Amino acid sequence: MRGVAMQITGVFDRDFDHEFRHRLPRTFAAGYGDAGRFSQIQKWQSLFYLYSSVAIGVYWIVGTSCNQIPGLIRNTSRMKKKITGQDLGKEPPRSPRIRVGGYAILARTIDKCRALVAGNIGEYHFDCPLDNMLFGFKGVNGDDFRAQIERGASDQEILEWLNQSGENKTQSEIRRWSEKVEASSLYDDLEKHDFFVEATKKLGLDPTETTTIEWLEIDDRVSHAQQAA
Repeated sequence: MRGVAMQITGVFDRDFDHEFRHRLPRTFAAGYGDAGRFSQIQKWQSLFYLYSSVAIGVYWIVGTSCNQIPGLIRNTSRMKKKITGQDLGKEPPRSPRIRVGGYAILARTIDKCRALVAGNIGEYHFDCPLDNMLFGFKGVNGDDFRAQIERGASDQEILEWLNQSGENKTQSEIRRWSEKVEASSLYDDLEKHDFFVEATKKLGLDPTETTTIEWLEIDDRVSHAQQAA
């Protein structure tokens, strides 16, 4: 833009100087060669330069502003929505047994992720082993899931994204997986067996008869009741 402005100014300068040099002798010969008339010609030249500079300046400013508009639009579209979620320091997320689109765990994962983005996750954890049971089943990852939440996706939009991402799963496969998740227990997990036995006994539960989801539901209720007391 500045290059174009310099070229325009140069053309005007050359044209004006050419006219001034060729017309000045004839002007003097016609009786306009006095000092006052010469000063008036200088004034015209100054006014010409002033108006040319103003016009070029406006052209440059408007052109620059117009070039920035698409960038401003793109930046505005990238702005993240203000996410509001449950305050998990005051109330628990939904139970893992509550299904969204047939998926167990998904409702709880959504609640925790929204709370994380909103800054209200409390002592809960997103992208934990429970969440990763869901992510592993579908072949997605926590970062991509969180990106959807940060864009303000609703439960239905999250479900649509999940169905379209990772590995394709039929409704029958999703149902069987969810049923398996609900029936599973960390008591049968060699790495987490001892932890689970201790955690369930603290709540007065029999670890051999307690599923993972039952333990989480009771732990949610007890923990928040203790905080409220």
